[in-house]
Formats: sequence, structure tokens, C-alpha cells
Amino acid sequence: MNKNLSIVIPTLGYHSLLESTLQSAAKIQAAEIIVVSPIEDGYFEELFTKYNCSFLIGPKGRGPALAFGEKNATGDWILFLHSDTVLSPLAASEISTFTHNPKNIERAAYFTFKQDASDVKSWLLEYLVALRCLVLAMPYGDQGLLISKKLYHHLKGFREDYPMMEDVDFILKIGRRRLHRFKSPAITSSIRYKNRYLKRILRNARCLFLYFAGTSPKEIAKIYE
Repeated sequence: MNKNLSIVIPTLGYHSLLESTLQSAAKIQAAEIIVVSPIEDGYFEELFTKYNCSFLIGPKGRGPALAFGEKNATGDWILFLHSDTVLSPLAASEISTFTHNPKNIERAAYFTFKQDASDVKSWLLEYLVALRCLVLAMPYGDQGLLISKKLYHHLKGFREDYPMMEDVDFILKIGRRRLHRFKSPAITSSIRYKNRYLKRILRNARCLFLYFAGTSPKEIAKIYE
């Protein structure tokens, strides 16, 4: 087991995709998997026993939940993962190689974005995300983030007062030179995009524009919802 790695997964409650995420995380053979939710759900107990997870009742909002999970993590390395994102079988090898290189204590890594659908719209979205990461060096939270606790604390971690845009804020603090892209994909559910790809892409772009224009993440969250 990799006793130096903790996986933190925030969720708003039980949903049908969570088990696939936990199943893929368990294959990393991490010392601990921590799920943070603002509510307790009867379905959790069976899942957490099956995948040897810890469950924490924490604050609502991704930024607060991620920060809360990290505070309770014991690993020297933290992998932040969305609850509808599945890691590929190749992830374990890349994570191990990255965390065992002493130079990477001062770096962070993210996965290649991929959807669980194979249509043209999904391919186009994957291409746009790859372009955003190449040009802006700005992966989003659904691509996962692997970072040492040392660097996480040096950069003061995720903003606990950010209900969203916490990933953009933190990636900007990490900076291009300290970012590494894994070849293996983080496979994200396409359900949220179903029949509204363009609308969601435009809304995401609007949220990013508003953030750089100085709009409060709390106000952006209202727009996003």
C-alpha cells in the first residue's frame, strides 16, 4: 500500500456514479480514501465498508469540502478527485512514479480530460479542454489534482470561502512551471452535459470570464446553479 497517499473526494450526497469513482480510487491502493459530504446518507455505509473509505460530514461547497478533507488526510501526498470522475488502470503507475521522485515535492500533476461518451460532442469538448490546458495551463477540478502536502500548505491550499472556482484559484497559485500532465485519463461523466453541450461550455466560459473580471465566486456560483 502507498501509505503516503490520501485521496479526497467531495460529494453533495450519494449518487449513482460515486461507486465507480471509489472503485477506481481503491485500485490506487492508497492508505486512505476520504469522502466529504454535507449530509449523511444510508447508502454510504455499504460503499465505504466495501472500498475501505472514511466518511466525513463536512461543509457544503467544493472549496470548503476539499480543504476540510485535506485537513483530515494523513498522507504526504493528496489526490483531489471529483465524485463523478473515474481513474484509468494506468493511473496507479503514473501516480507512483510521480510521488517517488523527490523533485516533484514542489510540483503538482493532473490527468488528461476524457468523457465516458464517444460522440463528436464529447470529442470536441475533450479537444477544447486539452487546448485550454496547453495554452492557459489551467486544468479544472474534474481532471484531478495530485500535490504534496508540503506544496499545498506552502500555497495556502484551497480557498475555504470559495463555493466554486476554487480549482482555478489554486491552479493559478501553482503556476505553469510546476504543473505536470499525466497521460492517463480522468474519465468524467457526460451526464451533466447531456443535450446541452454548447450551453454548458458557454456557461463555463462565462464563469471564468467573470472570475477574472473580479466577480465574487459566491455570485458566480449563483449564476452557475
